[in-house]
Amino acid sequence: MYERLYLSNLTEDQIFEYTGLAIDELEALVGRFTPQSQWAGKLRGELRLYSDGSVTIFNNFKNKLNNRKVVWSNNEINFN
Repeated sequence: MYERLYLSNLTEDQIFEYTGLAIDELEALVGRFTPQSQWAGKLRGELRLYSDGSVTIFNNFKNKLNNRKVVWSNNEINFN
């Protein structure tokens, strides 16, 4: 079981609390929306908080195989 949160809706303090990552570290992993987007300048990606306390960040966009890409996790199990 997990809670799904979008990075574009979180504050820098919340992101640090959940991941321990600085904003520049996270930005290097997920990037930001382009100026043409309705979310211009906000971080892209999805953060999942699992009931066991682990956290995983996914690419916000599905790839050609219709799978989300894990870009960071504090738990190796979530990579499988």
